[in-house]
Amino acid sequence: APLQSGYYNASADAMVLGLQFFAGAPEDDVNTAVQTALDAAVELTSGDFKVFVTGRTATRLAATAEAGKLIGMTDGIGTCFIVVFFAWQVGSWRLALIPVVNTIICLVLCLGLIYPLSSSKAIVLPSYVPNVCLFLSIALSVDYSFFHLSRFQEVRLQGKDLITACEEMVRTAGRVVLVSGVVLLFTW
Repeated sequence: APLQSGYYNASADAMVLGLQFFAGAPEDDVNTAVQTALDAAVELTSGDFKVFVTGRTATRLAATAEAGKLIGMTDGIGTCFIVVFFAWQVGSWRLALIPVVNTIICLVLCLGLIYPLSSSKAIVLPSYVPNVCLFLSIALSVDYSFFHLSRFQEVRLQGKDLITACEEMVRTAGRVVLVSGVVLLFTW
C-alpha cells in the first residue's frame, strides 16, 4: 500500500512510473531506452488516457526531433524563395545556379566528412546536425555567391569583357568573402 500511494494519485487519476539509469550507463543506451519510452508513450496515449515521459534526456530527444523537423521544413520552403530572389537580384537565372551547385558541393563534403566520424562513434552528434549543415551551406553559398556575382554584374554593366569582370570580382569581393569565411571558420 505505501508503494501504491506514492505512485498513484486517486483524486487526479494519475500514476507516476519512474525509470532509473545507473550513472555509468552508456549515453547511447540511455538515449535508446528513453526513445523507446517516448515511442511507447505515443502508442499508449488514447482518448482521455495520456502518457507523458519527462526528464532531461526525454526533453532533449523530443526537442531535437521537433527542431530537426522545423529546420528541415523551413530550409525546404525557403530554398525556392532564395533561388528566385537571388536570380532577380543578380539579374540572371543562369547565375542563380551557382549557389545551388555550391550548396550541393558543400553538403556532400560536409556530410562526407561528418558521417565517418559519427558512424565510428568518434563523435556523438545530435540528429539535427544535417539540417544545420544544410542551413549553413545554403546561407553561406548564397551570401558569398551574391557578393561575387553582384560585383561581376556591376563590372559587366560597365561594358568590360568577361575576363576583366572576373578579375575585378575576385579582387574586390574575394577579399570580403575570404575574411568572412576565415572569421566563420574560427568561430564555428
